[in-house]
Amino acid sequence: MFKKKNAALKNAALYTAAAVFALVSLAHWVRFFRADEVLIGGFSVPRSWSLAAGLMIPALAGWMLAAARR
Repeated sequence: MFKKKNAALKNAALYTAAAVFALVSLAHWVRFFRADEVLIGGFSVPRSWSLAAGLMIPALAGWMLAAARR
């Protein structure tokens, strides 16, 4: 009984993480295409960083989905 419950909790956590990663990736793509300026401590974050993050973060979301389906 506890194994099923633990597996369900693990899967819920992995699906939640995948959804969060997908939303963060979407935010990076929106920032990239809108060319919004992002300042962190006076440093202007280049748009290319959003492009890189927009390409890498979906891989993390996919990894979470794949782990949840095992």
